[in-house]
Amino acid sequence: MNGSAQAVLAAMLVAEVAVFAVGAALYLGGLRRYLIERRVAAHLGDAGGAATMDRSPSGGAVAGDVARFLFTDISAEQLLGISWLGQQWRLGPQRSLQIAALMRIGFAGLGVATAHIICNLLFVEWLGGRTAFAIVALMAITLNWWVSKRYIVGLFRVRQDTISSAMPYALDLILICLDSGVALETAIDRVARELRGRDPLVAEELSRTLLDINVIGNREQAFRNLGERVDTVNMRSIVTVLCQSLQYGSSLIDSLKGAIENMKRVELLTLEERAGKLPVQLTLPGLLFTLPQVIILLAGPGAIGVIDSLK
Repeated sequence: MNGSAQAVLAAMLVAEVAVFAVGAALYLGGLRRYLIERRVAAHLGDAGGAATMDRSPSGGAVAGDVARFLFTDISAEQLLGISWLGQQWRLGPQRSLQIAALMRIGFAGLGVATAHIICNLLFVEWLGGRTAFAIVALMAITLNWWVSKRYIVGLFRVRQDTISSAMPYALDLILICLDSGVALETAIDRVARELRGRDPLVAEELSRTLLDINVIGNREQAFRNLGERVDTVNMRSIVTVLCQSLQYGSSLIDSLKGAIENMKRVELLTLEERAGKLPVQLTLPGLLFTLPQVIILLAGPGAIGVIDSLK
């Protein structure tokens, strides 16, 4: 293989590595822009900012079915992470799913390019060219497919943590409505409409919970469905408290107060735990980026003097 072909193959391998960097940069940039726009909308009182997120045109039914087929190894709830990321770029759920499917296909194609590079550079003398290419290509495609799945699952977990961290403040608003004599369903509907511009994820989950209450007719089952959708420690705790309150007929207001205080206490303890781990986590980077410079400054002049004397 000549030098120009090696350069082309090496460039393709570098392109695969660059996909991670580009994807991370786009994600962080979109998240930062989304948070800034949401903060500005909150200050301006724009309650309809999140309602415009899903107005982008969706693709055809065939393209949507093909896109869903490519995510058969991912559950429907985990695919909400893709919709959440698409909302940050003002894309509809259907269009977000189609773009993610295309990126997943392209990522698998980069695995084939990587296999071609590895076979030409390393294994061409060990096995037959086609055999080596088939084995390495299958391994690369499987690895890239698994990495893309873990990335989508990671997005779903970030979405869950975002909802869980904002839910205590939404429950505070529901509690205020209940204290004023409003029914539970009316309080959930009012808070969901008020939070649609500030916390669209929380508003969406509250709206789905209200829909479950109206359709199923069972508050306890609706709250259990909420706990299954947002499967975090805080949400499991509050769903358990609410279900027990509805089951045994205790005061819902008192149960909500205790659950909210518990969630805030858990969040505070989590922040304190992260703050306590921070000095230990900064020790190794501090040694790597500080100690060599200190050694050079202290031992450098002496080492230069020894070298001069030996000369």
